[in-house]
Amino acid sequence: MGTVNFTSNSLRYKLVVDYDNDDISIVDSLGTELNSLYGFVLANCKTILKVSVNNTIIYQNANWVAGLFTSPDITSSTWTHSLGNIPRNAQGDVLEGNYKIEAKFTNGSNAYSVTKAIQYSFTAPTVEINMSVNPVTAILTSSDVTNYSVQGVSPSIVRSHKLVKPEGSGYVFGTPQPEQVTSLATRQLGGGLLSANALWSRVWTASISSVLDYALQYWGDKVMLQVKCTILGQDSLDVRSSLLSENLYLAFNAFIERWKVACGRSGNTPSTVIASRLQPKVINLLSAYSKLLMARENGEDTQSAYQEIVSLLNSEGFVFTSDDTTKMVTPAASSTIGGGSSSFNFGNGITEPTGGTSGDYYLLTTTMTLYYNSGGTWVSLGSLKGTTGESARTAHTLLVDYTSTSLVSTADEQLVVEKIIDISALGIVAGDRFKITVGLSTDNGNPKVSLYQKVNDVLLASQMDITPHSATDYIMETEIVVNTNADAAHYNRYKFDNMGDNGYGQLNTAIFGATTLNWKLYQTKIDTMAVTNARVNYIIVEHIPYL
Repeated sequence: MGTVNFTSNSLRYKLVVDYDNDDISIVDSLGTELNSLYGFVLANCKTILKVSVNNTIIYQNANWVAGLFTSPDITSSTWTHSLGNIPRNAQGDVLEGNYKIEAKFTNGSNAYSVTKAIQYSFTAPTVEINMSVNPVTAILTSSDVTNYSVQGVSPSIVRSHKLVKPEGSGYVFGTPQPEQVTSLATRQLGGGLLSANALWSRVWTASISSVLDYALQYWGDKVMLQVKCTILGQDSLDVRSSLLSENLYLAFNAFIERWKVACGRSGNTPSTVIASRLQPKVINLLSAYSKLLMARENGEDTQSAYQEIVSLLNSEGFVFTSDDTTKMVTPAASSTIGGGSSSFNFGNGITEPTGGTSGDYYLLTTTMTLYYNSGGTWVSLGSLKGTTGESARTAHTLLVDYTSTSLVSTADEQLVVEKIIDISALGIVAGDRFKITVGLSTDNGNPKVSLYQKVNDVLLASQMDITPHSATDYIMETEIVVNTNADAAHYNRYKFDNMGDNGYGQLNTAIFGATTLNWKLYQTKIDTMAVTNARVNYIIVEHIPYL
């Protein structure tokens, strides 16, 4: 088998920029192919170099002008020549621009030369870490969500993902628990029942070190520009602010117990005055707790929901203080804090709850009935709706649904979700409002979808276009104000968070006198891109009486 013809155009050299070692090198990319492909004796293959940056010479072999190979820069012993430190300007920044490689090569018999210009620029990515805690399962998650792509190129990654436990905790890293340092992008720990494998309160720290290797430009089928670097990042999460503290939990239970006593459900003398005062607060308390759980699940700030819970409890004289000690946090279904942890489950269309653990509460949203698990048996504490007529003129949460519904990939009008709510017992009067809150989210993408609503099969005058270019959360709030005049418009007030859009539109439908509120959310695609990363995460419908 004959050898391949070799010319100056056959030469290939690679510029390697190594930030970790502050080194810039030139590599003969052909290497052993000089023998296997071209039939050269490797010991005879030698190269001398001249390298410049933006027309300024940074290296030149002493025999460059004479063209002698007595002191070659590159030989078969390494195929590499280091030029020294990475060139920098007076401010210490790496020089970017035109890197010109000039090489003279000999195979012992003939000499060849080549010149290649490389446009060099590089900005290393920034480490991004997402830390969150699931307050029900007591599991901490740490995720490396860094976008490692540079100039559209993904590198090889050697990741070191380290977790540091809070001071004073009893957590033990290692088998069977996760090691303290792994290469995983997403890590989880906690959820155990023993001090050595449970989640502990106070501050957890995650640090990530990623060694990156980029092949940014090619010369034919050979890499022409290679960049190596290591990036570091750190984040922390205070679990104390992520979970309800023991004192807060005890105050919550005491609040519910006071409401039970006032309603006459604990064997004591009832008080309709106290029960009426506490009833809307119980609804708001459960709603705030559900918001806190959802915020924690999605890695969002829990402070607003936490403060709402604190404010409601303080309004009835329940005062508690923060605890700065490190404590073990066990899953809600098995915790022994305060005699048994409490989880809150919201159902829709379920006749009564099943399963659960003693101490759990369950809100059946179809009837707004609150249940309590006593020793494994679910006991109804009564409906939070109250009676009809004047005594029912308080705000009611009519629907709480946290079922995730994905949008579909179609350009036609599509019904995404529909909710039919019984409003026959509300005693609606002019000025009453219905507030509809919808939580939406998208992954990293650009689905371009238009969403619009119908109430009692009448199209609202407003719509919402989702056109994100990154992972985004949206809140769509709509208020419908009731008007008793059949010839007048019923006004729809809307607000789209993250869109900067709000205003008023007319909704000509007869809500006054209706027995049901029929709400529908529709979608239609704006362009031809597939819809695979947009969804409805929750729906809350509230009745706010005119007072």
